[in-house]
Amino acid sequence: MILLKRLFLFIIIVLFACISCGGFLDKDISSKSLDINALFDTILSRPILPSDDISSNTICTDYSRQGLLIIRYNNKMNTNYKFKLQVIKDENTINYNIKGNGLMEKFPLQYGDGKYTARILKNIRDDEYISIDEKVFWVQLDNQNIVFLNSVQNIDWDYSMAPRYISCLE
Repeated sequence: MILLKRLFLFIIIVLFACISCGGFLDKDISSKSLDINALFDTILSRPILPSDDISSNTICTDYSRQGLLIIRYNNKMNTNYKFKLQVIKDENTINYNIKGNGLMEKFPLQYGDGKYTARILKNIRDDEYISIDEKVFWVQLDNQNIVFLNSVQNIDWDYSMAPRYISCLE
């Protein structure tokens, strides 16, 4: 009897979750895509995506007003070293893995306005790294929320990509 009650409760929760996220009864994806596009067009100002012709600097801050740091580090020695980007602002430090292949990699400046330090680090052994490039710069964001809309290293997108509607049942 207890097992039957638990199963019934589970089914009710799943049905409620599917209905509340909007994909249970309505499968018209095109109208939902239009609604999403309208939301982005009217409520959110779109960030300016960097072109491929950005500064040749290893640490490019040309888009810092949009909350974006661009790294273009090229490991010309073709060694098996690991590389990291370290971003520091006040007492906040975050480390990202970077490829070191010379291609543009984008990272968020998520700690708001102020003085940042960006460092390219090279792994020399175990968990020891040395700084091979560093840049100190000031950030004055155009909009405090724009940083969360950027295309970044692990969420790469551009405006040619259509938004997707994902149903609970997919």
